[in-house]
Amino acid sequence: MHDRYPASMTWATFARMQALVDDNYATYEQHTRRGIPRQGAALLQGWVYCGRCGHTMVVQDKGGNQYLCHALRWQAQDPVCQRLRADPVAQQVVGAFFEALAPAALDLYEHAREQRRQQQVEVDRAQHYTLQRLEHAADQARRRYEEVDQAYRLVAAELEQRWEAA
Repeated sequence: MHDRYPASMTWATFARMQALVDDNYATYEQHTRRGIPRQGAALLQGWVYCGRCGHTMVVQDKGGNQYLCHALRWQAQDPVCQRLRADPVAQQVVGAFFEALAPAALDLYEHAREQRRQQQVEVDRAQHYTLQRLEHAADQARRRYEEVDQAYRLVAAELEQRWEAA
């Protein structure tokens, strides 16, 4: 309840999540929402619309994967609008996807990988220099501790603490 009890999230976050849940809720009467993707092997499940009536096509798994438009059958008891085999559609989509990844896109990908590799080399170099600096500081602290006269217990204890910290 808004502004009545302490909240575990902001009201804006709650409203956004409620809108997302409402958008995902599958209604079979309205067919106005995109619905929740279901189990199955159809690649474009929930994304295919009928070319004749414009309604969302559902997946039918009997006899192989098929996209089936039966919205008008539900609304006006008309026969099934159309039915498509899912495998040829999936092959066309996959082909178009890989065609879109033309050599120029792959070159861009290689360029991004090279930049990432260069950044990693720079990070490794910086870590190496930091490790060298810290090893040098620890070595100096060890030498200072070893050079102090043990008769000066307070100084020796302080140098020992610095050596341990380094």
